[in-house]
Amino acid sequence: MSIRRVVPVLLTALLLVTSTAGAQSDLPEPVRLLLGDWQGEGELMGRPARFTMSWSHALGDRFVRLRFSNAFVVDGAEQTVLTAEAFYRVESPTSLTGVWVDSRGLILPLRAEIVDGALVTEWGDSSTERGRTRYAATDDQVEVTDTVFTEAGERGFGQAVYTRGSGR
Repeated sequence: MSIRRVVPVLLTALLLVTSTAGAQSDLPEPVRLLLGDWQGEGELMGRPARFTMSWSHALGDRFVRLRFSNAFVVDGAEQTVLTAEAFYRVESPTSLTGVWVDSRGLILPLRAEIVDGALVTEWGDSSTERGRTRYAATDDQVEVTDTVFTEAGERGFGQAVYTRGSGR
């Protein structure tokens, strides 16, 4: 590829990156509280489960990354159900957008808002499953509730209380 072709592509990419989002140093408080490593216990589809999540700055602080896993607890042992990663970008002091990619092979768009001091993420679209996850964080605890949208209405399928791990 010639330099004449590469330069316009690089300039366009640079303009897109610098115009779409600034550094994430001005994170909304509910998102800032999520930064770090968390371990949770609760229920997934009516069964006892354990959860982990890690929130961190990513890609030059232009995004916030969530790394997530859940596992059923059977006879004291964990059986992993799902692992995932998500990237969020702050669009305004009260809204974020992003993408979720998981071990089922799904890619889900994310639209999040700050509601009553919590991060509330709606995920999916008309071509995928759809639902909502609410993250209500304090300095040392996060309560997470998951709801899926079905033809019959909204149905809760997961809830957990997380405590902070070692990383922050």
